[in-house]
Amino acid sequence: MQAFSAVPPQHAPAVAISFFPPIARLVTIELGNPTYIAPQRFAQLMTLAEHGLPALAVIVALGNGFIITSTIWAAFVVELTEHRLRAAAAYLAAGGVLCCFGIIHSVRADGSAYIPWQLEGVARDVAVQFTAAYFMLAAALMLLSMQRRPARRL
Repeated sequence: MQAFSAVPPQHAPAVAISFFPPIARLVTIELGNPTYIAPQRFAQLMTLAEHGLPALAVIVALGNGFIITSTIWAAFVVELTEHRLRAAAAYLAAGGVLCCFGIIHSVRADGSAYIPWQLEGVARDVAVQFTAAYFMLAAALMLLSMQRRPARRL
């Protein structure tokens, strides 16, 4: 694929991970088609949580804002690959802010943005967990970036 040949080989994982949000969006589009799943059933599946978060709500959230999400994820992985942990953490923190307001990973089926305190129930749970994941990983990378690197021996 052209995307893989257009980047240095060490950045291939960044290209690969950037495919996940668009795939989730395509799945959401297909599942949102009333030919496959009735709108009432779709709405029910968005809130049906047997173990943890509802799978459909996670897929929808993963796909909403997929262009920005893919860009952030690819940039994060490139920075991680290049051992620039603080820059990687900055991308994740930016993702956390965007996620908090539904710019990316909107928990609404229509992908609209929101103010976090307006959310209730499962929608709030999904938004909080996605946002927390971004900030927790950013914090972990910041802590790791503060480690002293051993001197290289010649």
